[in-house]
Amino acid sequence: NPGFKHIILQPTIGGSLTYARGSYESIYGTIVSEWEKTAEGIIYHAVIPANTTATLYLPNGETMELESGEHTIQIEQ
Repeated sequence: NPGFKHIILQPTIGGSLTYARGSYESIYGTIVSEWEKTAEGIIYHAVIPANTTATLYLPNGETMELESGEHTIQIEQ
């Protein structure tokens, strides 16, 4: 796909970190990827700019296709 029309998100969760957040200003808008460890598991949050899509590869082996917008996903441990 042309530049940033389709985004690949593949968070690496582990080690001593309990939270991480990153963002990037693409030509379509801001891409956000963040996660937080909780007692129940992991909360993953993503923002996909308008007119774009994303593939999210989760650490549990699950793959999700995301449309533009905000997404919050609970990953149980």
